[in-house]
Amino acid sequence: MPDGARDAVAQPGSGPPWIIAFDAIEPSHQPLVGGKGAQLGELRRAGFPVPDGFCLTTEAMRAFVRQGELYPRLERIIARLVEGGLDARESWAFLGETRRLMARTPLPPALRDALQQAYEGQLGGRTVAVRSSGIREDTEDASFAGQYESFLNVRGFSFLEDAVRRCWASIWRNRVLHYVGRQVVRPDDLAMGVVVQRLVKAECSGVLFTVNPLNGRDDEMVVEATIGLGETLVSGKVNPDRYVLSTRTGAVLRSEIGEKRRVLDPLASFDDEGREVFAGGLEERECDGATGRRRESLDEATLAQLVRTGRAVQRHFQRPMDIEWARAPGGDLQLVQARAITRLGFDPDEGQWTDANFKDGGVASDVCVPFMASLYRRIFSTTMTSWWVELGVIPPGTEIEWLRVRYARPYWNVGEVKRYLLLLPGFVEREFDEDLGIERAYEGPGRCSTLTLRGVARGLRVLWRQRRMLRRRLEAARAVVAPFLERYEQLDAIDLDALGREELFARYRALIEETYVPLESTYFYTAYAVSVAKIDFKRLYDRVRAVTGGRPRYADLVTGLRDVAHLRPYVELHRLVAQARDKGLDHVPGLADLVHRYRHHSTRELDITVPRWGEDPSFLERTAEQMLRAERLETDPAELERRQVEAYERARAALHEAFSRWPLRLRPWLRRRFLRGLEQVRAFAWWREEVRDCSIRCYWLVRKWTLAVGRALVREQVLERCDDVFYLRWEQLDALLRGQLEPAEAREEVAFARAYVDSFRRFTPPHEIGVPQPETSGVPGQTRRLRGVGGSSGVAEGTAKVVRRLEEADKLEPGDILVTVFTDPGWTPLMSLAGALVTETGGLLSHAAVISREYGIPAVLACSRATQAIADGDRLRVDGSAGIVEVVAESLDGG
Repeated sequence: MPDGARDAVAQPGSGPPWIIAFDAIEPSHQPLVGGKGAQLGELRRAGFPVPDGFCLTTEAMRAFVRQGELYPRLERIIARLVEGGLDARESWAFLGETRRLMARTPLPPALRDALQQAYEGQLGGRTVAVRSSGIREDTEDASFAGQYESFLNVRGFSFLEDAVRRCWASIWRNRVLHYVGRQVVRPDDLAMGVVVQRLVKAECSGVLFTVNPLNGRDDEMVVEATIGLGETLVSGKVNPDRYVLSTRTGAVLRSEIGEKRRVLDPLASFDDEGREVFAGGLEERECDGATGRRRESLDEATLAQLVRTGRAVQRHFQRPMDIEWARAPGGDLQLVQARAITRLGFDPDEGQWTDANFKDGGVASDVCVPFMASLYRRIFSTTMTSWWVELGVIPPGTEIEWLRVRYARPYWNVGEVKRYLLLLPGFVEREFDEDLGIERAYEGPGRCSTLTLRGVARGLRVLWRQRRMLRRRLEAARAVVAPFLERYEQLDAIDLDALGREELFARYRALIEETYVPLESTYFYTAYAVSVAKIDFKRLYDRVRAVTGGRPRYADLVTGLRDVAHLRPYVELHRLVAQARDKGLDHVPGLADLVHRYRHHSTRELDITVPRWGEDPSFLERTAEQMLRAERLETDPAELERRQVEAYERARAALHEAFSRWPLRLRPWLRRRFLRGLEQVRAFAWWREEVRDCSIRCYWLVRKWTLAVGRALVREQVLERCDDVFYLRWEQLDALLRGQLEPAEAREEVAFARAYVDSFRRFTPPHEIGVPQPETSGVPGQTRRLRGVGGSSGVAEGTAKVVRRLEEADKLEPGDILVTVFTDPGWTPLMSLAGALVTETGGLLSHAAVISREYGIPAVLACSRATQAIADGDRLRVDGSAGIVEVVAESLDGG
């Protein structure tokens, strides 16, 4: 590239540049160069083979449209969009004239000179491709594929200038404005960058999907290819060759060779001596004969190169990608475009899988390493099978796949769970889905169990076993806590680095098999029991509510739990901060002791790779600093607990009064069952938090001991890094320690697993697999009103702070509305600052709901896509009783 090609070409004055070379594009330039330009710049910076080129920025387009009669005409179009859209019939002629006007309007002289300088100086006046690059084009949530214009085989400055104007004009088409409206894009997002890139005279070209877009499988890549330039593939004029490849090995799993009737080649002209003097436009020709039409466009070497490139690109962008490529004669592979895959399909034969309840606990809150996923798979699979066997629903020995990992996150088999629940009387799919925060793609109640004589008999047997099992599970939860806490202190006090190799490995295995597995199994059984007890009680509650007119509220009946385990650190922190008001953090007495006693907590407590407070107390210290800086300290947690207990006692008193009046006084059996069910739900909710606290302590031990094993394996040169152990499944690590897995195999597994996990770190995965897109959460006709599940009663107004990751939590101020995808138990101190909570996941007995009720703040859960619909700074009204979130005023800066 010529000297100075990396420089941006600035407009006259001190404004943003008009032209930026690919090598000079930074992430912050995305609003200037658009999605396509930003992706190409990032690919170049990362060292991928991308043809030379530059981008005209949105500022260049604005300089162009501000001329003469263009600007007022475009302003009228934008105004119509804001008012609610353009009528297709009346706008057709108006938009056509607008495009023609743009195509014949010359560039401003300064901009024209800058474009000519870049074209001749950076690209040597060679043949180029000219492509649009919209601001939201090729971004993670909208591809805009095929909506704008592109021009291939452009050579000569006058033709380049014409192609640039036509790209800009392509915004003002009905099809684009319709697509823009569907993507809820604001009018000021309509500006466009333009990519000018050296044309690859392709021998073959195509597209690579790094995840199979048809079935959503992340262990498959899909390649579509054709001979010549790829426009015939994009336009659908040929049946491409299609290959489904193994992501790990590159092996061809399935292939289909298309009949390629047409080939697209660059059109060239020559002088009398045979020298090429001008190239422009494209020539579409028929393929030669049946053999040529069925000829494979790719060989094994190119397919292998594509798989390697796809893995590298996906790992770099950390999400599934759709990559357009071209291969020049001689095998030189070039990447000409890359965009995030914005929609995945699923094979209906897979059944229904969900990450519900895995997010609220943290294991699916981010990518999950193989070690943690394997522990979860073992516990979930054994306890879920045992649960249904014990109920008599399935016979012993039944093998069911209960958990699978997709996009580096665990999903559980909710389709199979529903299949068994449908055998029981009273099952309603919508109630089940709402309780767990599972997204729905159906209207009405969904599937319900049918009432048959045989079904009733079977259901009664199961219900009898279930009630007996619930009593046993509650007893087991109560019995496990004290012995574990004693064992915990003993195991945590061991100097692991002082143990010999064999003793360390043997005691580590014992920790997993004899301490972790029994304790975590008890926690899972307790969590299942909470859901079952809640479903049983909710059925009774609905019968009573129908008589009492909706009083008392369900949330008031399950609030007022005393001394909840995950609130204890905050109760103590509040007391310490209250004693040190108007002083610095150094003057908070007892903070170090608090950190030590709650050392097992962390910001993501079921992410085994995240340090605990005992290793990194910075989150707790920042929370204390925020509390010290606050104008007033929030209400004492002890006072909040007293208020919630009073709310529960009022609800219970109202309940007793209702049962003393007609007609409920005539149903003493209903009163007994109701109160017994209520006490059971409250008991399970409290003990679940106790056992969860033990579980989190156990993960602290597992993390410490696993890292100690990792250090030993590094000393023996078996692994390269001590945290490599987290990228082996437990079964693989155990085999390695026993000498049943070769070190070279272990290192190969670690390398692949690291790349796999890295490939999905920035990907927002679907919450459900195997079902259609969920119904919208917006109330019809009121797009700024969202509906979810009321998890904690009350109404609050405040400023929205959208926190997708805990690293963003510093922006939360006291009284703000916390809007997030889910909460983790480690977020508990942060929630004390919030005036209300809005989450995309969770149910009435989720951690977020329990803690919100104990803090006395309104909460709306399972509010689908709340973090996308709400922007930082929006003024919200959160009604935790009705499950409604209203945006009463939008942020002035648009978030």
